[in-house]
Amino acid sequence: MSITLRGGVWHCHFFTPSGKRVRRSLGTGDKKQAQELHDKLKAEAWRVDQIGDLPVRTFEECCIRWLREKDHKRSLDDDKTKIEFWLQHFSGRDVSKITAEEVHEAVNGMINRKHLQVWESKRDAAMRKGKPVPEYKPRQVSQATKAQHLSFIRSLLRAAANDWGWIKNSSCYQNPQADQ
Repeated sequence: MSITLRGGVWHCHFFTPSGKRVRRSLGTGDKKQAQELHDKLKAEAWRVDQIGDLPVRTFEECCIRWLREKDHKRSLDDDKTKIEFWLQHFSGRDVSKITAEEVHEAVNGMINRKHLQVWESKRDAAMRKGKPVPEYKPRQVSQATKAQHLSFIRSLLRAAANDWGWIKNSSCYQNPQADQ
């Protein structure tokens, strides 16, 4: 068995079929869970090497890598805001499983978050003063905001496909005329 207990946490050690060494923490103190995770990691490594499958990468991993590689950008705060929006929809998802329909559905359902924040502050102030709370009426975002968010997700997924090799292609996200 290639799992060992170190300091109350199980670790694994194995070699992939291509000869690459994998040593990492399994992040659990339960032996059954550790063995299951070890077997899953080993099977995934085999599929990547022998069949040519791509490794499973989450949307969060994609966002973190984007932020690390683009930390020189002056508009990094704008990227973080856009990532915050996309995480509401694709958090925990495999990047290769995100479809163009889901992206367009998320963009078409966008509401103005700044308007919501302003309403929440007015609501809190009204509650503190004992006044009636104003009704919230969601506002749609402008077409420019939708286009910016679509442009960002296209860039992110294109980097995942072309630069990082995490997904096969991102061609289904490249038609900006269909967005409007």
